[in-house]
Amino acid sequence: MVKDVYRFALPPLALGLVALGFGWTWLGAALFLVSAFVFYFFRDPERAVTADPAAIVSPADGRIVEIV
Repeated sequence: MVKDVYRFALPPLALGLVALGFGWTWLGAALFLVSAFVFYFFRDPERAVTADPAAIVSPADGRIVEIV
């Protein structure tokens, strides 16, 4: 997990808890979903890189479509 996630995910999570404390279940659920999305967005999965020295590896999860 990237360290910056806490700065963006904890405020909606805390506000969701406050909303649930006031009985606003829809708002609390929506804020929990926002927080879950932010945690998912900032994940840092392990990437499998081939040992082939001639292989070209993309720096992200995308595809390489052209090499100039």
